[in-house]
Amino acid sequence: MAVYPAYFTLLGLIVYAIAYFVYARWYDKHIWEPDPKRTTPAHMYMDGVEFFPASRYILYGFQFKGIAGAAPIVGPFVALFYGWVPALIWILLGNFFIGWIHDYGALFTSVRRDGKTLGPLAYEIISPRARSALMGFLIYYLIMVAAAFFFVCSILFHLRGGGLVFMVFIVIAGIITGILLYRVKVHILYATVVGWIIMIIGLYLGSYVAPLPKV
Repeated sequence: MAVYPAYFTLLGLIVYAIAYFVYARWYDKHIWEPDPKRTTPAHMYMDGVEFFPASRYILYGFQFKGIAGAAPIVGPFVALFYGWVPALIWILLGNFFIGWIHDYGALFTSVRRDGKTLGPLAYEIISPRARSALMGFLIYYLIMVAAAFFFVCSILFHLRGGGLVFMVFIVIAGIITGILLYRVKVHILYATVVGWIIMIIGLYLGSYVAPLPKV
């Protein structure tokens, strides 16, 4: 029996539609009870450096990146060792019941408590020992994620040396886009287009770079 990816793509869209339009809205209404009139730390403590209001599109980009996390690294390895079915179940059900709730809950807790990060929040809400345990776990987790990213990047650079060029251009695009948005005050659409053009140039130039030699 043939297995068509389109079926699972449709399944994913249905699951995420239910998660967004039904489950997330119920959870938001009955658990967090957001108030649009409530002042956020970005406005209360606005200093133009640590606290300042951001565009909803920029916040969406941060949340989209945050929910992805280590999934682009872990997902393929799960599929490689255990097959594509466990990876698919983890992506769909993991995001449905764990992923977005974790990220959204952490963000909302921070907003409700003057924009504090996880360390001070754990100290205030739970205990000093909980903060120490959490910070230790976060350091270990970040080291593991960074190691996984470095491993994948090393393989990519050996297979396609242009990947290194493209990553450099991504950094350049991010810096220039940030300057255009917050220093020059360019509209977010135009700044985004400039960033995309820079990345496309990097992708084009990277296609001419030979794979890096193995050491």
